[in-house]
Amino acid sequence: MKRYIRGLFVVALAWGIGAFFVCQQQEFDRYQAILEDKERESRVLDEQIVRVTLEIREKHRIRLQAQAQSPDSARG
Repeated sequence: MKRYIRGLFVVALAWGIGAFFVCQQQEFDRYQAILEDKERESRVLDEQIVRVTLEIREKHRIRLQAQAQSPDSARG
């Protein structure tokens, strides 16, 4: 009878340890997915910043060219 109880205890302990590690893996996977989402959002924001910066530079360049070609700038 003691062997049977000891065997049940060992099985229950092994099951508990296994369940613990499964839960830990699921938690890790959840945090990994969150991290990947944040990295993806960061890349999108970086691309938007670069695009807007290039648009601003282009508008500034066009404005400078227009000022340089205007008759008012020739009179100086």
